[in-house]
Amino acid sequence: MRFLFEGKAFYYFVSYLLYVSLISEPSYYITSIEVLGSNLLLGCLTISLAFTKVSIGKSLRGFDLSYGLYVYHMIVVNIFVQMGLLYEIKYAITVLVISMILGAISWFFIEKRVLSLKNKLLWH
Repeated sequence: MRFLFEGKAFYYFVSYLLYVSLISEPSYYITSIEVLGSNLLLGCLTISLAFTKVSIGKSLRGFDLSYGLYVYHMIVVNIFVQMGLLYEIKYAITVLVISMILGAISWFFIEKRVLSLKNKLLWH
C-alpha cells in the first residue's frame, strides 16, 4: 500500500484543496458522503506527507517536533472546540502554532534530555 502514498503528497494536497474548495469542507461530524470524502482525503494527505520526504529529519539536525506535536495537538484542539473557536482558518492556524510551540518546548526540555539518558544508560 506504500506505493499509494510515497512521493505523492503534492498530488494529495492539490486534490484536497480542490475538493474542499469545490465539493465539501472537512468536519468533525460526518453529515454526508461529501464530508466523509474530504476527511478521507485529508487522512491520505497526512499519510502521504509522512512517506514523501522521509529524509527531512537529517536537515533538522536532530530536532524532532513530531512526538510533542502528536501528544499536545489534540489538547489544544479540544480547548478550542470547548471554547467554541471553530470554523475559521485563524483558529486552525493558531492551533497549529500553539501545538508547534508546545512540541518544541517538549523536545528541548523533556524528550531530548530523556533520550540522552537512554543513550547513557544503554552504553554504561
